[in-house]
Amino acid sequence: MKFNFHCNIFTTVQRSSEKEVVAQSHLIDTVMNASAKIRASVNSFKIFDARWDIYHSPGGKLNTGGEVVGLRGAEAYIDAGPVLRAATESLGAMPRYLLTDCIAGIVLGEIGLLKERGYSNLDELEHFWRENQATSCYRFAHMDKSTQSWSGYIEGNRSWTDYLFNRTKTATIFSDDSGKIKVCGTLADFYHELSILVTLDKGIIVDCDGQFLRCPDSSCLECIGRLGDLIGKSFNELTKKELGRYIGGPLGCSHLLDILDHIKLTINQAHKYDKLKQGNGSKYANKA
Repeated sequence: MKFNFHCNIFTTVQRSSEKEVVAQSHLIDTVMNASAKIRASVNSFKIFDARWDIYHSPGGKLNTGGEVVGLRGAEAYIDAGPVLRAATESLGAMPRYLLTDCIAGIVLGEIGLLKERGYSNLDELEHFWRENQATSCYRFAHMDKSTQSWSGYIEGNRSWTDYLFNRTKTATIFSDDSGKIKVCGTLADFYHELSILVTLDKGIIVDCDGQFLRCPDSSCLECIGRLGDLIGKSFNELTKKELGRYIGGPLGCSHLLDILDHIKLTINQAHKYDKLKQGNGSKYANKA
């Protein structure tokens, strides 16, 4: 077995003052380093400023960065997608990807800011989500099907400080003598820990399986079986929306989708660097 390429993204959210929360997302892969940061109001989650930087790439060819002016005043919350896409349209996929992770981190870190966000306790926040995101898996396994409460899952395990949320996503590409490419992707944060292993043969998914090590609810486990529906599909041709539909759509798991999207990003990164390095290094990416 040969390890060929690795990509890690670490996202952290911290309360930096009485009025401000800061989310940062950092990418380190085999040949590139990049970061994004959002500063937002603790009370409203309105964005004060956002920026991104690529500060290490092959020959410095991709090194650049700047402030994302179009995000000023936007709410760093569930419905930020359209504003984020418009604000990063001319910047490419990488800034948008890292800024998306920053916003996701703020949403998941909200539990540590109950008073600032106008909630007396966690049950009130959970009620809001049951009323407004009952079929969502963004924060907690489909709340309309849950067998336990969100507060019941974290109670007794979590104490709140200025550190509100941490998440790591990793993906490693490796190959063996069979000529097939395998990619292992993992996600770990305060509330979840799960992994997916995808096997590709000339770009076609020939095997896909996963496992939860930690999850908020037993209903999460039902989503693993849907990964098999990806077998036979051309991985690179699937959009994120299509990936989500194959693994259950509204009934699926957003965190499994996050890992699959990260695996796809890692494969595309490896392929991009093959071109930048004029064919030297990770030639396996062309087979994936």
